[in-house]
Amino acid sequence: MKALLVWIIAVSLVLFGVHHYFYRSGAMNRWLESDRNNANLQMVEYTLGQLNFFRGNLSGARYRFNRAIANFDVKTHTPDALYQIAKCHEQDKNVPLAMDTYREIIAGYPGTYAADVARKRLDFLLSTR
Repeated sequence: MKALLVWIIAVSLVLFGVHHYFYRSGAMNRWLESDRNNANLQMVEYTLGQLNFFRGNLSGARYRFNRAIANFDVKTHTPDALYQIAKCHEQDKNVPLAMDTYREIIAGYPGTYAADVARKRLDFLLSTR
């Protein structure tokens, strides 16, 4: 329940434009950096990356996904964030880097959903070369 509430707040901030204050003042980043072991905060960072991705802001998406990986000791959303980074690379037409990122997911996070999807995407990219 708490995770859902945190997610709703993050989405609301972005969708309703309130996030500009938090971004400009640095309050959002300070809040997200307040607890490196909090998977809910990692989920908020990941969700902000997703929202940027869906809005077409690939550099903003990569920034948030990288923060979701680097700023947290918990690794709950790390494979998913890496997968989304690879998708950003593909959108930027940087297929070799995307393929390297897919390989990193497959090697580093076997058995996860992200690794399964990354394997399929990597196989597709290799078949189209």
